[in-house]
Amino acid sequence: SDLIFALGKSSARLGAGFTLVETMVSFAILVFVSTSLTFFINSTTRSAGLMIDRTIAANLAQEGLEIVRNIRDSAWLGGGSFDAALPVGTWQVQWDSSSFAANANNFLKIDSSGAYQYSSGSDTKFKRLITISDISGSQKKVIAVVSWVTLPGTKNVSVEHRLFNWQ
Repeated sequence: SDLIFALGKSSARLGAGFTLVETMVSFAILVFVSTSLTFFINSTTRSAGLMIDRTIAANLAQEGLEIVRNIRDSAWLGGGSFDAALPVGTWQVQWDSSSFAANANNFLKIDSSGAYQYSSGSDTKFKRLITISDISGSQKKVIAVVSWVTLPGTKNVSVEHRLFNWQ
């Protein structure tokens, strides 16, 4: 009976050791899984934010080209020549522009209605530049670049369009 009692004590101590090791392994697995999950969530959130910024920038760049076309068309309809309203250089424009403003390297602002402009609203992280260059007497190249600063560095979206004198 003393032998059985001694084996029981030894077995109880051995069981307590396994419980501690199992607890430590379980804790290590839990830490690994939670760290991996946190990394995945952060990475997904960062990627989603970058995609949102790229979408906004692409739309702002496209809007820049549309504004240039509108300025050109208004001048044409007013009897001006093809390139009278399209001066070579780097410019700023906003949605209601009827001419080009000097590049002041300003951030776009967003107003309460969601319009991006330079005159009023809350500052955004986006800058838009419109570059117009001559290709020939009947052709202009227009490049709209929207840039913003993000954690890894400066990002930009660029779109290009050619305008022709088709009249």
